[in-house]
Amino acid sequence: MAEEMKGVLQALGALIEMQKRLVNSLESSNARFDRVDTEILKVNRQLGQLHEGQAAFRSDVTAFRSDMTAFRSDMTARIDSLARRIGEAEDLLDRNADETRSARAEIVALENEILNAVQAALGNMTDANDLKERLDALERRMGL
Repeated sequence: MAEEMKGVLQALGALIEMQKRLVNSLESSNARFDRVDTEILKVNRQLGQLHEGQAAFRSDVTAFRSDMTAFRSDMTARIDSLARRIGEAEDLLDRNADETRSARAEIVALENEILNAVQAALGNMTDANDLKERLDALERRMGL
């Protein structure tokens, strides 16, 4: 029986050694899980910060979009106003060009009229000089 006890004690010793190794292994695994849990907490915090940053970014983008919408509508109104003013200026230029053409035509007509009047006056002067010469010649013949 002593041998049986010795065998049982050895088996118990081996069992206790295995339990010690198991406990050490469990402690090591527990420490690793604690580190993993800590890293998961860090990642969760960073993820929370990332979500906060995304929310802030989204609100900034929304504000930017509304600002750009207001800017776009303001620029569209200004460009429409400029286009309208350019159209008015083009219409005014067209009217002025038409008036200038008609004034030019009127000036040419007046110049022609003046030239005709000058030509007629020169013709009349020539006729008057011719008549005066004839009258002078007649007076000389008559002895006056």
